[in-house]
Amino acid sequence: MHPNLQKYLETLLKLGIALTGLLTIYLTLFIFLPRLAGLLGTLPGYLSPFIIAVFLAFFIDPLVDRIEKWSRLSRGWAVLIVLLSVWGGIGLLLTLAVSRLIRELIQLSGTISYYSSDLTSNYSSLIQQLTDIYLRLNLPPEVIPNNLGTIINALQRTLELSVRGLLRFLGTLPEVFTVLLIATLATFFISRDRDLILKTVLDWVPEAWVKETRGLGRNLSQAIAGFLRAQAILITNTALLSIVGLSILGVDYALTMGLLIGLVDLLPVLGPGTVFIPWIIWQFVSGHLAFGCGLLVLYGIIVLIRQLFEPKIVAQSIGLHPLATLFALYVGLKTMGIVGMVLGPVILVVFQAARRAGLWRNLFGIRTK
Repeated sequence: MHPNLQKYLETLLKLGIALTGLLTIYLTLFIFLPRLAGLLGTLPGYLSPFIIAVFLAFFIDPLVDRIEKWSRLSRGWAVLIVLLSVWGGIGLLLTLAVSRLIRELIQLSGTISYYSSDLTSNYSSLIQQLTDIYLRLNLPPEVIPNNLGTIINALQRTLELSVRGLLRFLGTLPEVFTVLLIATLATFFISRDRDLILKTVLDWVPEAWVKETRGLGRNLSQAIAGFLRAQAILITNTALLSIVGLSILGVDYALTMGLLIGLVDLLPVLGPGTVFIPWIIWQFVSGHLAFGCGLLVLYGIIVLIRQLFEPKIVAQSIGLHPLATLFALYVGLKTMGIVGMVLGPVILVVFQAARRAGLWRNLFGIRTK
């Protein structure tokens, strides 16, 4: 392959990587999280920032506790440091992704203009090959106009839907930023005054239930921490397999691609396929059959290993039997869709924590071992 053409293809691939990273962030913030919030739709919408704040405070509390212990700072300062670090890190990642995308687009535009004549020649050759195939098939003459009209209508509908989606996205930005601002402030106060809030909540709990309520919170915290640990193990495993596999295949940027594949593994159902499937298709279309087959085999190995070990790893981390975890994953998928694959095990964890805390015994008189 000509060196300049190879550089052009590498630029396209880098652009695809940057777009995939932004797509992952977009799907997480504006598809996955809104659907998760939709499942809580029975609650008034004005509670959503505070629900988010409770979850954020729960996740940052372990780090806040460590900073408070090591630095001897007040809890308020520790919470502030963690929140600034979290949002600063997210902002830095977004800035780097967008700036990289802009650089790649500028480079790509220059490369496309340089190779415009070659691209036109290749396009003309492709049209000629398709014409020869059509003539050999002896199809009726109206086939091309009909199919062409269908394709044009489909492209038009796709463009209209894309524009509407973009307008809706831009329209929701002020509300999203407002919710995030309120949630951040609420997170600060919830985490800073955690002990006072817990004491106030327990004051409203009947005295006979105080022990069970504390046990529920402790068991639930341990189970959720175990679930997050399991997901971290699975994501790390995917990233390591990708890095090793891509290195064997001779990919120059195997480390970057492997880390990206591990990141998109956060997406339910799609996961690594978000990167692998377009990449494999591109390799087959561009004629790199051996490399495309290698990517296909690597993708199959990653999916197979995850499907085999996910129920066991999740079960060991949250203290559930693998069959129960598998059942929760499947029922969650069938009842709530993609989000249900995450919420299914979480709901099961909540029930398990309530059972261990003796909550069912106090509420319904059900005795469990």
